[in-house]
Amino acid sequence: MKDEKEAAKFMYQTLLAVNYLHSNGIIHRDLKPENIVFEFLNAGADYIKIIDLGLAVKQDNPDFMVAGTLLYMAPEMLKDGSITTAVDIWSIGVLLFFILAGQYPFRNQQAIHNCNYSF
Repeated sequence: MKDEKEAAKFMYQTLLAVNYLHSNGIIHRDLKPENIVFEFLNAGADYIKIIDLGLAVKQDNPDFMVAGTLLYMAPEMLKDGSITTAVDIWSIGVLLFFILAGQYPFRNQQAIHNCNYSF
């Protein structure tokens, strides 16, 4: 991202897209940069799209299999396999941290469990 204003626009659109999924009863479980793409339109506007719903589950019938990419995974998924919309929100927070800091907040499973990070 060029600057914080651009990062804010990207995160706003990401939150809108994830809100759409959640309002339709879908938990993505693997939100990461590789699963967010841009659609560029002729008018100069660009929009993001969430892709790769291969690990997604319905909110009313989640399986408790640990799934996703470790660097973006919420601690509750690692601890007891709890699957709620909160796991997607955690991943968005990790994504925002990465955009602003240029590095991941957590390097391993133990750091995620302890919520041990430095900025």
